[in-house]
Parts: sequence; C-alpha cells; structure tokens
Amino acid sequence: MVNNSEQNAKESIEKLNSSVEGNTMQCVKAGLRVAIIEIAGERGAFDTRQSWLARAARRAGISVSMATRLFHEYVDDPKTSIVERVRSAVVRSNAAIDAANRSQENMAKNELNILKERIEYLERRLASLDTNNDGAGPHIDRDGDMDASDHSGPVD
Repeated sequence: MVNNSEQNAKESIEKLNSSVEGNTMQCVKAGLRVAIIEIAGERGAFDTRQSWLARAARRAGISVSMATRLFHEYVDDPKTSIVERVRSAVVRSNAAIDAANRSQENMAKNELNILKERIEYLERRLASLDTNNDGAGPHIDRDGDMDASDHSGPVD
C-alpha cells in the first residue's frame, strides 16, 4: 500500500525527469542548429538559404532535407549517426578555420618582418647620407624636412 506522500513524490520525480528530458532535447536541437550554421559558413551574396543548407549537408555528409530539418529544429530525436556526422563536420570546420587563421597570422608576421628590414635599411641609408653630406646639397633631417640654410642653389 502506497501512501499519498510517496505517490506525490513519485509523480514529482516523473515530472522532473520528463522536464529534464525535454530540456535536454531542446538543448540538443539548438546545438544541432548552431552546428549546421557553423558548418555552412557565411552566406554569400548570391547564396539562397537552400544552397547554404546544401553546403552544410555536403560538408556533414547528410541529406539536404535532414540539414534543413535540423536547422529548423524539426527533428525531435536525431539518430546518433547524424549527430556524429554533424559533430565531425564541426571539428573539421574548426580545424580549417584555425589553419586559415594561422596562415594569415604567419603572412602578417612575414610582412611585418619585411617592413622592419626595409625601415632598418632606410635608416642606415639616411645615416650614411647624413655623414657623407659635405655641404654640396641640402641637409635632410630624419623627419624628411630640408634645412633651408643648407640649400646651396640660387636664391630668387
């Protein structure tokens, strides 16, 4: 014989479990939607939503209709294989983005080094012009300004 308080406790636990399951599925659905968006990448100027979702489907190895249903959160309980394919595609997408960022960072570092070398060369060249200046021409400051008193040309 089950008393009333035990029955109420069981009902509360069942409600809590169903609520947790519902919230968990909502989280899974939202997570899959975000994953589809991430996999598809930015929509280009000439991309339709369908072509954009088709790109996500190709990258994830799922059908276009499944990608569309995941995007619109129509799938209540997706198969594990679908979730795994989407997860793998997200990992690949993130790896590609990281590689592109590293490549851009390396290119920027190389460009900075080239500019530093060029600046050092120009500073050395400017220093040699300053030391070789024997009054035959105008004196040029480090700022690039000409000193009028050093100008040896005709004065109007």
